[in-house]
Amino acid sequence: MARIGVLFRPLNFNSNRPGVQIIHSKQPQTLFPYDLQLVVDRQNTAAQLQLRYNPATFKYETARSLLLNFTSYIKYVFTSGQYIKSAQLACPTEVQLLLRNFVHGPPNSTILKNPKLNVLDIFFTTVKKYPNYIAIELGNQTQTFTGLAHNVQGLACYLQQVPVKPGDKVAVIVDNHSNTIICMLAIWSIGAIYVPVNSTLPFSRQKYMVETAQCSHIVNASVADAEWPTAVSMANLTFDNSQPICYSSVHPIQPDDLAYIIFTSGTTGLPKGVMVQHNSLANIICNDSFKDIWKPAQRVLSVNPPGFDAYLFTVLSFILNGSTMVFYEDTFLTVLPTVQCAYLTVSIISSIEPHYYPQLRTLMCGAE
Repeated sequence: MARIGVLFRPLNFNSNRPGVQIIHSKQPQTLFPYDLQLVVDRQNTAAQLQLRYNPATFKYETARSLLLNFTSYIKYVFTSGQYIKSAQLACPTEVQLLLRNFVHGPPNSTILKNPKLNVLDIFFTTVKKYPNYIAIELGNQTQTFTGLAHNVQGLACYLQQVPVKPGDKVAVIVDNHSNTIICMLAIWSIGAIYVPVNSTLPFSRQKYMVETAQCSHIVNASVADAEWPTAVSMANLTFDNSQPICYSSVHPIQPDDLAYIIFTSGTTGLPKGVMVQHNSLANIICNDSFKDIWKPAQRVLSVNPPGFDAYLFTVLSFILNGSTMVFYEDTFLTVLPTVQCAYLTVSIISSIEPHYYPQLRTLMCGAE
């Protein structure tokens, strides 16, 4: 696990600095205790920035890319006279790399060849391809992809009778639970907009998000009691799984239709709703840059809160590529030894001894 440190010493220099000079030199590892360390200091009248890295952990190209991004950001802050929040965090070269590899994808990418592809198309294709594979596991209960499709179809039919109409915003009180996956797919199937609201948030925050997004319906997909007496509770619903599966969405989905609204954490003020279209959602799920980690039948740990912006990638992209999402009831440590793939923060995974995850082959880290 890489050790990372950031050190900013007090600076007092004017903004009329000459160009940034980058010097690459080897230093004994004993001089600093981290694998990656950013040091900003003052030398006489100039600012000196050092990105110290351990070549056994990071490649020179990676460290140089990080430094170029940071210096590009610093130059913008001191020369543009604009607010810091408007500064671009990546240098132009990095922006083009991100667009090519992660947003637009390569010229022959799935999403560019199928620009109208949507999440329901992908889901039902997966159901046809892996009908008897396990899609969801929670304790001793499992759902195959066929069973999941039945539940999605059943909830979609129920919501239509409420009635939830295409374009309606539906707030969903969510936990890290299999109900969340069923609910979001059912909402998209009828052309509505999914608005996740974490059940652990204070009710005042939940109410603010529901009202700000102008939600016309509320569904309680949480296993906990919610303070929404008029909400549709998934705990009280049962579906007829004897009906044949209709392998398409109830309402046709267009690429520029709004798929979901997800709120920021609100750490700098009130949470802000971010609107995401179906074409962007499909791009994440089909992005060929991640195809090596999407494997049918692999067991993937679901540990992130559904209101977290990376949840749709860390859960939906895997299950729609045939993986088994492994949920847990009390602590994820009970199922961690059985999974091959997980998305965890650095602080969490570094606090767990390796013998707790003997089968883990793919580890994604972020959010810190």
